[in-house]
Amino acid sequence: MAAYAKHMASAVCIGVLALAFLQYPQPFPTRSLVAIPEGVSFAEASALLKSAHIISSTTLLRLSAGIIGGAENIRAGEYLFEKPIGVLTVAYRLIHGEYHLEQVKVVLPEGSTNAMMADSISKKLPSFDTDTFLSQAHDREGYLFPDTYFFFVNARPDDVIATLSKKSDSVLAEYADAIASSTRSREEIVTMASIIEEEARGAEDQRVVSGILWKRFDVDMALQVDATFAYTLGKTSSELTHDDLQTDSPYNTYTRTGLPPTPISNPGRGALEAALFPTKTPYWYYLTGTDGVTHFAKTFEEHKKNKELYLQ
Repeated sequence: MAAYAKHMASAVCIGVLALAFLQYPQPFPTRSLVAIPEGVSFAEASALLKSAHIISSTTLLRLSAGIIGGAENIRAGEYLFEKPIGVLTVAYRLIHGEYHLEQVKVVLPEGSTNAMMADSISKKLPSFDTDTFLSQAHDREGYLFPDTYFFFVNARPDDVIATLSKKSDSVLAEYADAIASSTRSREEIVTMASIIEEEARGAEDQRVVSGILWKRFDVDMALQVDATFAYTLGKTSSELTHDDLQTDSPYNTYTRTGLPPTPISNPGRGALEAALFPTKTPYWYYLTGTDGVTHFAKTFEEHKKNKELYLQ
């Protein structure tokens, strides 16, 4: 009987220990990213994991590493903990460098501002630093190409900016000859494209609107586009007040002629082509009606009639 009791006690101890190795903190921070720096000791790595609530006991992690046989061989790097796991599995991943980093699909729509891009990316990458992104990308508005990308979940702002900038440079390089033969600078074309992106939809309408805006630009007529107010004030056309239109700023294309000082969004390929290859028409005015259709006019009187017909 004594031997049996001893055997049962040992079995219970083993069972309790096994459960301890399988347990994880409650609640477990799913999709948590933890960086283990180069050169840290096992004790320091354990403390980092405990503070991140990936493990509940540094002692159990050390014992687990001892069982696996590699307590001194942990690998530095960033580890993604996408779901709850026991301390034994944590130790195994540390020793074998199983980071579980995945690439995530991020869609950045045409016409996104830098701020919109930061928001889209942060929704997909759990630890993305949007403030740093916006600070570093401040001078890149218009030159971060909107597209579908795949980023590692630990992507840093500078990595993302470099990827988007490289794609923008690549796309603009495709039009290098057209830009060189144009009377417009690359900066003017990109800025105009950013306006067209917000002012019209569809390739045909974008090219017609481009022709109208470039005509106004060439005769030093105010562009009078509402899209710049969405960029500076966050207001749509229907939300603009008379005071808004009269408030002078470099981005107010009602009170100032020419283009705004910077692009107001990151234009896609279609808007860039529209800015480069405008359609010549007799039109000087346009508006997008409540029906969603762009209506053009040759004279201001025709334009006023279009307002009465399509903006009610």
